[in-house]
Amino acid sequence: MLKGNKLIEAVVENCRFDGEPPWPVTAETDSQLIRLHPGMSDEELGSVLLTACVYNRTAVTPSASETLGNLVSEETMVLPGGLRFSEEGEAEVIPGCCCGLEGWREWLGVPQEGNTAWGGHDPDVWVEHAGGKVRVWQDEREGADCVEFDREEMTTLLSRVETDLGGFLARLGEWVSHVSPGLEQAVVGHVAKNMDVRAGRT
Repeated sequence: MLKGNKLIEAVVENCRFDGEPPWPVTAETDSQLIRLHPGMSDEELGSVLLTACVYNRTAVTPSASETLGNLVSEETMVLPGGLRFSEEGEAEVIPGCCCGLEGWREWLGVPQEGNTAWGGHDPDVWVEHAGGKVRVWQDEREGADCVEFDREEMTTLLSRVETDLGGFLARLGEWVSHVSPGLEQAVVGHVAKNMDVRAGRT
């Protein structure tokens, strides 16, 4: 049973790109974290794929097809980000530095007693198990934000993350079909493999 307005969301850092992007992206004034879900705009998807190129040092050219081809030609891919934990109006815990979305499945085991997952450093996200509850802390400093979950509640919210990521892949395929027709399967497959996401969960 869910209580209050608690959320767990998959997010990607919106990396800065100095140049003319090969497709529409979000404005620089928009959020530095982009949530992955089925209802993403074309600009949000564009920013996520451009972030993938920037972070993985993929050659970005004026051609969308060439740029995406460069991205999928690489064996591996990392997306800076992870899971964001929040309770509306009270607290927010975001991924720390060097955290990547590829490790998101580690969190699926956290609701079990004693399990933890890495959430990055500076801030140093950490997990506390206490009295049947799971607390996710932004870091160890006094006054740091913390979001507390019942075990069942956290399990349910993590299942929703998996559903959101499956829906994101479907939406990504639609985006690629407009930006670079013919590369849908290659791009979606590359992202799914490297982010450990299974397509078809919407």
